[in-house]
Order: sequence, then C-alpha cells, then structure tokens
Amino acid sequence: MGSNIKKTGKYKSAFHAAEVMSHDLSLLRGKKQPVFFDDSEILGLLSNEEIQKEVQQLKKVDVDSYIHRVVNPSESKKRPSASEVIKQLGGKMISDEIEGPLYAAEIEFLISGQMRRVGFIAQNHKIQNGVWGPIHHRKAAEKVRFFASHSIPLVTFMDTPGAAADAEANLDNQSHSISFLISEMANLQLPVIGIVYGGGYSGGAIPLATSNILLSVRQGVFNTIHPKGLSNIARKYDLSWQESAKHIGVSAYELQSQGYFDGIIDYEYDHPHQVKNIKEAIVSSIEATENNACKFLIENDFFFDHYRDSINHYLNPSKLLIESNRVTDRSPTGTLNVFGDVYRFMRYLKLRQRIVSRSIDSYARLSSRKTPLGKLRERLKNERQEKLQQWYKAPLEVRFHEKLNKRFEQFVSSRDDREKERGRLVAFFIGDPRENYKKAVDDLTLEILLYLYNYWKDSTSENLIELYEQLGEFTLKDRPPKNPNLLDLLKTTVVNQSFKENFQNILLFDLLYNQVIEALPTIADELKGTNQISQKSVEQLFEQTVEGAMKEFEKNSLQLESNSVRTHFFKWLANFIDHKDCDHVLGTISEWKRIVFPRMSPPLFGLVRYYFSGLLPSLYEAQQNKGRFHGKITPRNIGIKDFWNRLDQSYKDLLIQNLLRGYKNSVISSNKVIEHYFKDFKELYADRITSNPVKFPGFRDAIENALDNGVTPCGVVTGLGTFTNGVNRESAAEKKTGSKKQKTSYRVGLVVSNAEFQAGAFDMASCEKVCRLLDDCARLKLPVIFFITSAGMQTKEGGGSLFSMAIINERITRFVKDMDLPVLCFGFRDCTGGAQASFVTHLLVRTYYFSGSQMPFAGQLVVESHLPAHSTLSNYLSTNPGTMDGLVKNPFDVDIDQKLLEIDPQIPVAKYSVEEIISRVLSGEYQLSVGDEVQTYSTQENLHTGKLKRVLIHARGCTAARLIRGTQDAGMEVVLVASDPDMESYPVTLLCEKDRLVCIGGNTPQDSYLNGMSVIRIAEQEEVDAIHPGIGFLSESPHYARICREHGFNFVGPRAANMDRMGNKSNAITTAQNLKIPVVPGSEGALMEPEHALVVAVEIGFPVLIKAAHGGGGKGIEIVREAGRFKSIFSRMFQEALSAFGNGDLYLEKFIGSMRHLEVQVVRDIHGNSKLFGIRDCSVQRNYQKLIEETASGIPKNIRDQLFNYAGKLINEINYIGAGTVEFIYEDKKFYFLEMNTRVQVEHPVTEVVTGIDIIKEQISIAFNGETSLKQEDIKPRGHAIECRINAEDASNNFQPSPGTIGMCHQPSGFRTRVDGSIYQGYKVTPYYDSMICKLICHGRNRTEAIQRMKRSLDEFVIDGIKTTIDLHKKLLENKKFITSEFNVSWLDNEKII
Repeated sequence: MGSNIKKTGKYKSAFHAAEVMSHDLSLLRGKKQPVFFDDSEILGLLSNEEIQKEVQQLKKVDVDSYIHRVVNPSESKKRPSASEVIKQLGGKMISDEIEGPLYAAEIEFLISGQMRRVGFIAQNHKIQNGVWGPIHHRKAAEKVRFFASHSIPLVTFMDTPGAAADAEANLDNQSHSISFLISEMANLQLPVIGIVYGGGYSGGAIPLATSNILLSVRQGVFNTIHPKGLSNIARKYDLSWQESAKHIGVSAYELQSQGYFDGIIDYEYDHPHQVKNIKEAIVSSIEATENNACKFLIENDFFFDHYRDSINHYLNPSKLLIESNRVTDRSPTGTLNVFGDVYRFMRYLKLRQRIVSRSIDSYARLSSRKTPLGKLRERLKNERQEKLQQWYKAPLEVRFHEKLNKRFEQFVSSRDDREKERGRLVAFFIGDPRENYKKAVDDLTLEILLYLYNYWKDSTSENLIELYEQLGEFTLKDRPPKNPNLLDLLKTTVVNQSFKENFQNILLFDLLYNQVIEALPTIADELKGTNQISQKSVEQLFEQTVEGAMKEFEKNSLQLESNSVRTHFFKWLANFIDHKDCDHVLGTISEWKRIVFPRMSPPLFGLVRYYFSGLLPSLYEAQQNKGRFHGKITPRNIGIKDFWNRLDQSYKDLLIQNLLRGYKNSVISSNKVIEHYFKDFKELYADRITSNPVKFPGFRDAIENALDNGVTPCGVVTGLGTFTNGVNRESAAEKKTGSKKQKTSYRVGLVVSNAEFQAGAFDMASCEKVCRLLDDCARLKLPVIFFITSAGMQTKEGGGSLFSMAIINERITRFVKDMDLPVLCFGFRDCTGGAQASFVTHLLVRTYYFSGSQMPFAGQLVVESHLPAHSTLSNYLSTNPGTMDGLVKNPFDVDIDQKLLEIDPQIPVAKYSVEEIISRVLSGEYQLSVGDEVQTYSTQENLHTGKLKRVLIHARGCTAARLIRGTQDAGMEVVLVASDPDMESYPVTLLCEKDRLVCIGGNTPQDSYLNGMSVIRIAEQEEVDAIHPGIGFLSESPHYARICREHGFNFVGPRAANMDRMGNKSNAITTAQNLKIPVVPGSEGALMEPEHALVVAVEIGFPVLIKAAHGGGGKGIEIVREAGRFKSIFSRMFQEALSAFGNGDLYLEKFIGSMRHLEVQVVRDIHGNSKLFGIRDCSVQRNYQKLIEETASGIPKNIRDQLFNYAGKLINEINYIGAGTVEFIYEDKKFYFLEMNTRVQVEHPVTEVVTGIDIIKEQISIAFNGETSLKQEDIKPRGHAIECRINAEDASNNFQPSPGTIGMCHQPSGFRTRVDGSIYQGYKVTPYYDSMICKLICHGRNRTEAIQRMKRSLDEFVIDGIKTTIDLHKKLLENKKFITSEFNVSWLDNEKII
C-alpha cells in the first residue's frame, strides 16, 4: 500500500500526537500560526512594527551602548520589584506571602465577564537579588499544586540572575528542586502566563517560563545563562561578557523577533502608569489561552479519545504508575479535566516550537576559516588604563595611610640625621646615619610597592610596568613637599631610583604566589592528615614555583637580564619574609587573591600565607645553618572559620580534583559507552545537528572542528540497542559453580552524551532527537536508558536552548505516566547544569551516577566560588537523602574507587555495576510488554512506495495542468488544491468526475501554496496516497518532504537528505569536488566575515559572484566587480539570505561572463538504476532567470560523455531517487559543475519531446513501485527542441508584471508543437504568483527547423488584454547571435535587444 498508517488525523496516543504535531507546526515557524495558537487578542503589547524598529536600532549600537540599553535597566536596584508591581495591578488581594526572594499571591480580577482568582508566583530582586534556593523551588511547587487544586490560572514573574549554585544549594539537591518545579509547571492543567519582568536567566527562570504564553516587559532580558557566566565559557575567543550579551541577543525585542516570546508588554520601570498594560496583558492572555483550548478541541477530536484513555489509565494503574503516583499524582477531584489536559498539551506544543535544529546535509562547510575574536583584552586594558589615569590625577596623600606615613617620617628623619656628625659610641648604638638613610629609603619603597600591589591587585603587573616607563619622564626633585602624595614621593630622586631597582620584585612575587597556588596539589597528599611537610618537599616546591614564575616574567615587555633579576629577587624575598610585618602583609594579599582565585578553598590561602611567612623563613634559617627546619603548619593568625577541618578537606579536594583532571584527559566517547554495555546498536536521527541559531563567535569553528574529526555536532547520540543480562561478565559464584544464569535480552532506547562535541552540552538538536526517540520507544513499548555527561544546556545557542529543559522534562513525565515505561539515567564524569536540573534528576527517572562523577547544579567554570568535593562528588553525595538511587561502578576510569579511597579512606564507593542495575529494573521490578521492532510510523524517513490510487497535486498553472494529465494517464485519481484566485483556473477544467478540487484558501503564496500544513491536512481528509509538490513552492523543501512522509504519504520526489545536501549549494560543490568533478574556482565553502571573504575574493580575482548557499531559481546571486564595494554587498546579501532562505551562509565563485548554462536530465530509482536523458542549453537568461531553453548543440562528444559520466557519479554518490537536473557551465571546451536541482524543472518538456519519454510518468512510476522500467538504450534523443517561457510581463518596461484579464486568446497548434499552459479567454492573471503563464515547445529534425517552427508558432500565438514576452521571443529568435549559437548567460544583460 502507499502508506503504513491511516491518514485520518488519528494518532496512536496523545504522546504520539504531540510529536507529530510538533513536526507539523515546525513548517509554520515564522509564518501564520494555527487558529488554536491565536495570540492576536492579547492587549497591552507593542506592535510588531515597534519591535522590529527596536531590533534594528539594537543592531546599530556598539557593545557598551547595548549593555546600557538592554542589560543595565534589568539589573537596577532602584526599579520596582515584581511583588510591588503585582500589588499595583488593581485586583482584589485575597492573600499573599513572602519567603525570602519568593513572592506568591492570590488576586481576584474580572475575566471574561466574571470575577475570578489568579495565582501569582514571582521572584523578588530586592531580596537576595531574586536568587532562589531549593527551599524556594519546593515552596513554589507547593503553591503550584495549591492553585491547581482550586483551578486558579497562574501568572509567573521572572526576575533572577539564576538559581543558587553554592555548596549549600548542591547539598540540598538544588537540581532536583528545579527539575521538580519544571515538572509541576509543565504538567499543570491550568492556563499559565509567564512574564519576564527583569533578568530571566538559567535554571532560575526556566521553571517559570514553562507557560502557555510567554511575555516580557520592554526591559526584560532572557538567556540560558547570565552573559558574565557565558564569557567564562567563551574566554578562549577573547570575548568580554558585554560582547557575549550582544552576540547572543538577550533583549526582549530580539527574543520576540526570534519567536521565543509571544509578546512584549508596553511597560517600562520608570513609567508606573503603564502597569495597566501588564494587567490587560495578563487578563487577555488567560482569556486567549482558554479560547484557544476550545478551538484546539474543535479541530482535534482525537483528544477526547485520549481523555477517555487517561481516565481508564488512572482507574487501572500499572505497577510503574502506582509507584510514580506516590510522589506526583493528585486526587481524582484535582485532576483529569479535559481542558486541563489541553492546556498542558498546548503548552508543550508552544515550547517545542521554539526548538530548532538542522540536518547535517543542509550544513555548509566553511571555507578556510578565521575564528573571529572578541575584544576582551582590549576592553580590560582600557578599563585598567582608565583607572590608572584616575590614580595619576588623584594619588593617595601619604598622611592618610598610617604605615606609609610612618615610613615617610622615618625617611625624613634619617635624611636629616645623615648630615649630623656623631661620635663612634652614638653610631654604635643608633647605627651609621648613611646606612640608616639607605634602609629608610628601601623601607619606604617597599611600603609604596606593597601599597600599590594591594591597591591595584591583579592589575599590578601591567600598571607597575607602565609606571616604571613613566618614571623616566618625570622631573625629579631632591626633596618631596611637606605633605606629599605617592607621585610626589616617586618624583623624589632617591625613591625614584629605589623604585626602579625594586619594582620587578613585586612582579615576580605576584607570579610566585600564583605559581604556589597552582602547585598545591603536589604537596597536598603529604600534608593530608598530618599538616606536616618535609624540608625536601618545600625546597622542591620553591624551585618549581620560582622557575615557573621566571618563565612567566620573561614574557613581559621589560628588557631585564634574567640572572640579575633572579639574584636581586632572592635577596629581596629573604628580606621580605624576615620582615616583622610579613604575615600581616600576606594576610592582606590573601584576602584579595581569594577574589582572583574564587574557586580555591579559603583554607588553602591560609596555607599559602604560612608557606611564605612560616615555611620559607624556616627553610632559609636551615639552609643558613641558623636553625632546624620546622615543617608543621602552625599559622598565627587564621581568620577562617573551622580552619583545621576545612584545611584537611581542602587537601582531599585538591587531590580529588587532580585525580579527576587526569582521568578527563581521555574522553569517554558515546561509542565507548554503547559498545561496553550494548549490542546491535541502531543509531536514529544521526543527521540532526545544532542549527547555531545566534551565530555565536567561535561556535561555528567548534562545529567545523567536530566535522573535521568525524564527530557529529550534536550533544547526544540516540538509537536502539540490545542489553543482554549477564552478557559481559560472570559473577564469582557462577565461575566457582560453573552454573550460569539464563541470559535475557532487552531492546532499549538509548540516549548517550556525545562528549566529543562541546563536552556533551545539551543543544536543541539533542532535545529534538530525544523527543523523537521517546516517541519511537513509546510505540515500540521499549524502556529508555540515558548515559549523560554534560556541561549543561548549549549556552552558545542563546535563549532558545533553555526551553529544552522544560520540553525533555515534560516528555519524560508523560512517557512514564502515560506509557507505563521506565526511564533510567546514568550520570558520569561532569554532569551539571540544565541537563542535571531537568531530566537527570527528574523525580520519575531512576538516576544513578558513576563513581567519580561531578554533579553540581552549575559547573565550577560558571560558579565563581569554591565548591567543595562533598557538595559535588557523586561518591560523597550518594549518602545524601534524595540525591540519587545509587552509586555505580565506573569501568572507564580504571581503579578510580581504589584511588579515591587512598585519598579519603571514608569515601563511599560503588557496590553495584551498571549491568546489575539495568538487569534489576528491566527483569525484576517491571513486567515490560516489549513490542517488536517493526517499521511503523516514525520520524525516520520512509519513502512509502507502493500502489497509488489518489494523488494530491500541490501546484498551480501550467505545472498543475501538466501533472494532472500525467496522473490521469497513469490511471490515478487527482486531488487538486487551489488558492482562491485559482479556483476557476484552467487546471480545474481538466479534472474528471472522480477527481476532487479543494480550496486551500488565501490569495498570496504564503497564505496558500506555501502553507504546507494546510496541504497535509487536506491530504489526510481526502485520504490520498501521494503528494506531488510540483516545480515551485515547497517542491525543494526537505522539511516539507520529511513531514509528508512522516504522515504516511508518498512524497513524489527525492529523499529529504538528497534535497538537504544539494539544496545547500556550497555542500553540492564540495560533493562534486570529492568526486573529482571540476567546479568553478571559488571559496570552497561558506564564508562568515566580510573581511575574511574579501581576502578570499582578492585571491580568486574580481569579478566574483556572491551566492547564497541556500538560494535557487536565480535568487541570492550578485556580481561584484571591484573590491571597494565588496564588504557592503556581502553584508547586505547575508541579511537578505537570512531573511529569504532562513540561512545567511554565503560563498564565492569566480564570475565567468561568457559561459553557457548546460544541464543533464536524470532519473534514478530506489534500486540505483540511473537514467541520463540528454543535455539542455539554458543560456538565454535575463538576470539569472531563464527565458529560452533548448536541446544542447555544438557540444563535442567527449564533453557530452564527460557530462553524462559526472552527472551519473553525482546522483549515485548521494543515492538519489526520482527526477532531477545536474547543471554545469561551459566555456572554451571546459565545463564546471554548478548545482543540482532536486525536482522536475520548468524546461523538462524539451527533453520529453526529443526522447519521447514522459518524465512525469517516470516520476510516478518510481513513487508507485520504486523503479523505472526504462533502459538506457531506450533513451534516444531525436532532433532538436526549443522551449519559450511566455510570461505576463512588459518587456519594454523593465519586465514589470502585467496582471489582468485575457481577452482574445489563440494558441498555436500543429505538428511537433506543444503548449503547456493554463490560459484561455477570460482567464485572470493575478499579481500574486510567478508571471509565467505558459510554455511553448517546438520540435524539429534539427535546430534550424526547430527555430523556424517556433517563429511560426509565436506568430500564431495571440494573447490580448495583458502584456506578454511573445514579441521578445520573436526578436530573440531572429537575432543573429541566437541563430549562430554565439550567446551566453550574459548575452541579454549586456546587449540591448529589447
């Protein structure tokens, strides 16, 4: 049969329906929404025009202006809090409560003519900055349940920089609390309205953003992570957090334009009167959500069946459901409302619409690339220099600093004493005045340096070097003024000289301090438990760190001799550590070093302090034979709470971090995991990759690197595998007795993190793959097992990636509760962020962690504070209540348990293996009814070849007429879809009694033929077997082809993968290159930056063609003849391509002005039988739009043979199916591959009349039974054919369209003359569609005869009432260059023929 499922709009389950409808709605992304998502009645919002105006303005501003306009307002402490605004909405306050930064209220409003209560949950930025801890998420979940039990619609206000991520939050299961709140929100059976009121960041925002309608105030911001955290992740690209924010686009306006928000409320913080707009938006959003639910039920009656099934499921629960109900379900009174189910279902669909991915075949590889870098260093340098200049303008007055003032007074006193005469006895007691003076100068200089060091902190190195260079320009004085500032002192001759001699010692000391911090793991094991270290270890540490410091020092701009610097530094250091204030000074340094190294445990700074103030002095005395070395850590001034216990744990933390860092040098790939535990793995959805939606700097580079290394640029691998109980190893008892347990095999769904790409970050493609897999497993009745190592959500995808958390969370809930199937999850290595806080810790998931896993809510790269191992390491947390179901052995990190025990003998270690856990769950606890793995409905592409009885024609005009005749000739019924203007068109007159005409509605292509979902709905209602997409509109949309096939229809066309690969012109060229097919010299890949593209263009040589990788039909091409205009044209074309094709990738080609355009007609069936029909010449073009096509002539046989050979190689390489055209350009007996069109083209009749073969019939034959009956020897071109495209255009007026009503109409006829058209007297040519109204094809024994017959036919052709191109064609056929074939693609553009 033509399909494997019924096409009646029925679904196997609501779970299945959600996936199918999500795919269907993706066709409408950026277009008109279905009626059940009609948000047009929401009040208080900005118009789209106002939003787009703001977006354009934000594109123009610089980075700092962007931060000032977008980020700063949302972080202002002076703005009203969400709780204050809620109280100003004007409703009747029923109740409210505050728990820290959580605010909840219940207020009564007039909604739909009735007084109704609305619940509010908000984050209050004026308390703890709006940061919620686990207690607040649990409290919010409790309030959600309360509102649900009383059927009170919910409104949420987001205003947070993110959820708490400190050690205390981790120990209290922060990830679990967020996951639980997401689950409650995602499955809430009420209308939910979310409002981004301030900062909407990270896991703190996504639970409250899980809503039916998501709005924002004007100054709201939203993203996966605060840009400051993102810049830590992207630091390798030298990006500041400010640049990161602008690149991502965190403003409400940008997010709305990208489809992530449903509207922007016209409210600004300093316009309190606009609160009424918030109220109007809330009330109208609730009304819209409820009205849309009614529309949804009217359009989707399957939901009543689902509702009935839900009730039966609730009344007759399985064992698995009974267990899940213990913690998640509600009483009968508070659940199972059909509208509640619809609210939940529609919420999922709305969230899913925000997820985008792409196929790997549609991705354009980059040309030789240059990773764009940010300006972080430049920004930091500017900020530092600005502060330095401020210091120059107002340096510290010495009298205001006690120690400096004391040293200055000593300096003045010793200077005065130096001139006095003293006896030997006095000198003996008080010292030589000259020596005292020198010491006073050195002491004063040291105090100045230490002051500047603690004042400038981590900017000291750069500032001291700049100050050193400035000292030479100062006018020096012998004496400072009476009340000097620091600059006055430095302008004093002796101090100036001393400063120049000693400033490098501070530079080296700072480097040495940092080196000691980095080297602490080397001594931690010795110190652990005893706080005792040997003299040898201190000596080795000192040598190691000094060498490291010297290497770093040599990188600076100072031209100083290393040995001299080292010798001088040793003397200075000996004096410094012998200084009586040394420990106090080090205490001050340690305080700000804790800020520079925020992820270091505080007690370790006490250790470093004692290293300099205690261990080094003791070592120095021992080496000078002045005393014994004392290696016991005995600091005098600690200042750290619970220092000794924390210090010992800090040693262990260092050792554990060092151990895990060593293991992480080798990646646990997805293949390693799969091969270790499973057999017969079948990967699914391997083609889905990240779409890189915001073009974040460096992310494209990461994608390219992954592809270069054979790694798929996606965060997970999904598929089906076989787990066999006991297959990997026998137990000790089995080995001893020789007995073996019976092995049982289970087919399971698998989701495994792809750690080889972006550390397994969970991107939107991952979300889509997991949703599809869950759907497949739900229908096959298979459990699903996750193996997750992830740094969290893919932050480089922008705000959209955050919604993946809510989507996966909701799908897992429904998978377990509705489908009675278990989900297991094993976390390993780093398991953090959004993955951890959405599905890994989901309450209904059986979650286990490998030994040695790090599992904080947020990773240490993002959290700028120390996270001790007991709050992040799976071994320690395995004893923490509610954190996990258990700890499992880690087979990939060899001997990890043993090595952890060596560090901490009390650390918990794993007792069970992964195999034991899986076996227990699959065989012991649940009786799974596992279905057979058969080919069923799937989002995997299925061609659905088979008997065709009824075909839907998705075309208009002459194309529709041609397809109707071809389908009828094949003995099949026709269903023709037509727009309002086409309901009385010529193709309608061709329908027979058994055929059907269905109005698709609308006048414009967007409202009619480009509305793919309307076509599919009609196909379901009419129960067709196949859809023929015609020639234009969606005929080359791989997305449309996939969805048609997902619905069980035979899409009469190639595989979607063929369309993806060839539809991306850059990829098509790469494919040809790999087959050694000549291509036009060009960029050999896509280009991103205008500057880099210009360099490539210069290398190619002007003039060049800039082409859109996803362009076609002559669109997305422009010639650039000079370098001066290149960058502006490139930038403009990027925006145009992004707008027109949804992708801004551009590539370059050398412009060949005298080329001919040749194309080979091909047909290939599913068995690999390729047929090559001949070559057409389509060189007569105007502005890349074809006017005349004909049989190619004058092409040498060897060239013709090569074109056939290369066309055959290309379609075999991509495993092409159906009819298509491989195009080349030809010049001076050389040819180059141009592109491939994966459809029947307008000019296909040229080939039909010379071969006598019906190409449409061959298309339908392949769709019918997968094969063509033709043999290559049957294809024998005879004679010459010419086709003229007759367009309703005024050629004398720059080819302006000429709509109107046709008066007299006489079409030529006769021997070897054919008209493919849809015109007749009284026919109305509309302005809405392509201007071609028919095609005239003439055939002759040779080219001369074909031209003469075409001339006569054009003379006979009469069309009155509108302007046409008939007269132009007459002129062209009489032109000498056309007659002698001396034309090329530039002929019409260069010569004045019209």
